[in-house]
Amino acid sequence: SSSCLFSQSSSVALPIDSLTDTWKIEKCRLLQSYQTSQDDLIRAVRPQVRSGRAWQAESQLQEAERDLACEAVRGMVQPLSRAGIGYGDWKKPWEKMSEKEQQREVLVRVKENIRKEREVQLGSLEMQSRWGEWRELVTKTDMSWHTLFKYGDSL
Repeated sequence: SSSCLFSQSSSVALPIDSLTDTWKIEKCRLLQSYQTSQDDLIRAVRPQVRSGRAWQAESQLQEAERDLACEAVRGMVQPLSRAGIGYGDWKKPWEKMSEKEQQREVLVRVKENIRKEREVQLGSLEMQSRWGEWRELVTKTDMSWHTLFKYGDSL
């Protein structure tokens, strides 16, 4: 897996969000724009967004919409901590959101679900192969230009 190559706190600061996550979100955005288009021709044609066999943009969008609908039925709940009534972020109810706000919330939920999947994947990697030690090895390495030129093509 390429997940172990990304770190924000090491001397080689690569983004933790991978290209595949961005690709997945953009596929969902494209599918959503096709589904909610105002153009009659696009709605009649119903273009397909190809995203592969293992991951499907349509199922990801449906899952996010289902999660938001379930949250709307459940209503405002107290956060995990015992902070009291009225504590926490207030969110506009799903039924009272405009169509654009609902679309935005669905994409935010898709991002959240992808981030949670990534956390599960990283957790399993840490338990299996101790990938977390990579950060300590890289931070100990001198990454100055002088040292990098000394390594030559061996990097």
